[in-house]
Amino acid sequence: MFFLVGVQSYSHELGFYKKEGTCPNCNRTIKLGIVRNSVWLTIFFVPCFPLSIKYFKFCPECGISAQITRKEAKALLK
Repeated sequence: MFFLVGVQSYSHELGFYKKEGTCPNCNRTIKLGIVRNSVWLTIFFVPCFPLSIKYFKFCPECGISAQITRKEAKALLK
């Protein structure tokens, strides 16, 4: 008997800030986006449970991103 065990990363765009902000890299005034990146343990290519979940804010123009907490992500989306 054998098991195929591995990890798989997923990225899900949650949305954009409700208010416009200034990107620290390109200095444009735009709505910054929020994305959730998660890494899952897989068995036979089926995701079983998450190993890590991280949230990032990003500039859609230049692509720079910074990690934020889950509470910050939820507050920015409200």
